[in-house]
Amino acid sequence: MESFHSLEHNTEGGDCLVTESSAVAPSQSNIPQMTKEVPVSSEERSGVEQDQLTDLTTYVEGVVLGVTPDRWYWTLDGSGEFSVASARKVFDDNRFSEVSTQTRWIKAVPIKVNIHAWKVRMDCLPTRLNISRRGIDIPSILCPVCGSVTESSSHLFFDCLVAKYNFRKICRWWEVDFMEVHTFDEWVSWIVNLRIPIKHKRLLEGVCFGCCGWLYNTRGLMLR
Repeated sequence: MESFHSLEHNTEGGDCLVTESSAVAPSQSNIPQMTKEVPVSSEERSGVEQDQLTDLTTYVEGVVLGVTPDRWYWTLDGSGEFSVASARKVFDDNRFSEVSTQTRWIKAVPIKVNIHAWKVRMDCLPTRLNISRRGIDIPSILCPVCGSVTESSSHLFFDCLVAKYNFRKICRWWEVDFMEVHTFDEWVSWIVNLRIPIKHKRLLEGVCFGCCGWLYNTRGLMLR
């Protein structure tokens, strides 16, 4: 037995009727047939549906589909191809703060001293202020050396009374003018503008780097 659909137009209601009938052999044409009518509205969309259809038509009006097959496109690089270098650049730009000076590397001191100075410059040492910013609950954020000001990298290595005292001693030892600095960039500006031979200047930088490491180690001993 075969089945088929037929459309019948209802002139009174303005709707169409879908009729599903069961076809029979010619010899059985006198048997009543079972039909099922499903109304299908022919009215045009209105209201929200019409607005959505209009918006969709507007969006796709200027779309031109190319003949090339679909492919993945890496939007972080102009070539569209993924590369480890482009991904690393995104991580570096979002995780590390921008600095106005280049990394200073002194060959006269051990590597660990240079790395520590780089951490001071990037403000990535676990000072009490940085620990508090990461949401870790600690008893106090005051400097453990002087106990009067919030312990940030700029305070611990440049503004603290102990740091200033040692910096004065170094300037007197090297017979250079002392100047108060508050940030790593200000210290770099001071060291660059000193009127001493370049070789002596690099050695003085190494001494200051070592002083920063000594300050941090002393601070650690006071926290034990």
